[in-house]
Amino acid sequence: LNQMARYNRIRWYKCLIPITNATINLSGGKQRQLYDSVLGYEDDEHNLNKAFEENDMMRCGIIVTIQMMGNFIFRNTDNAIALLQKYETFFAPRPMAQLCTVFGTFYSGLLAFHIFRETQDRHWLDRGIHAMRETETWAREGC
Repeated sequence: LNQMARYNRIRWYKCLIPITNATINLSGGKQRQLYDSVLGYEDDEHNLNKAFEENDMMRCGIIVTIQMMGNFIFRNTDNAIALLQKYETFFAPRPMAQLCTVFGTFYSGLLAFHIFRETQDRHWLDRGIHAMRETETWAREGC
């Protein structure tokens, strides 16, 4: 861990924690012990709040995108609605890493269509269509 700090790699480690958490959740495994310097970051919400404080949009994008994926896979509609509403206005004006943007748009579209099927709220249909159009544009033009 000292070498990670020396070469400024702790940020990348913090980005990998939510991916590890998602993998553990999907596989039903146990939470792993983290190095002392990143204690507390095993909680995705804490990690996300710290990422916002540190203006680390890449880490924010990774965490939110992974949360969207999990909500879609497990069909957690209430969590998905809260997540999408909470972050749709936050991320709109801010640049994110391109890969996070592509995955985030794709999964937010899937969630929006799923939520529309359950609620019939036109907002979610429009959001899903918008995400689909963006994804189609990227597929045509390349990311």
